[in-house]
Amino acid sequence: MVIELPDLYPHQEKMRDDVRKSLSKYLRVILCAPPGTGKTRLSKWILTSFANRPQADGESGKALFVVHRRGLVDNASNSFAQLPALPHGVIMSKRKTRLEESVQVASIDTMNAWFCEDGQYT
Repeated sequence: MVIELPDLYPHQEKMRDDVRKSLSKYLRVILCAPPGTGKTRLSKWILTSFANRPQADGESGKALFVVHRRGLVDNASNSFAQLPALPHGVIMSKRKTRLEESVQVASIDTMNAWFCEDGQYT
């Protein structure tokens, strides 16, 4: 099933193109932009595009969208659920975790709790 991509504004299309260009050069990229520029919507476009492409050999086919606070997890999840919806799971306490989804949303604190034991990464 192909998931419909969300529409982007011209400035978001430029950010998308810049991120894609950087990703072709580097393994990891950080996009910094002011509040209200549509970083979450752009992330939804990128993650939807990822979810639509065939999984290559050696790839997990999974993506993790990590934010700093619990409220931002809710904001991202709500944005991903808006039409066109991006199927995703939420990794957070007091939430049913749907790990079968290829895209997951979580907070950095939850990720640290999952992978850190007595102050040491496992």
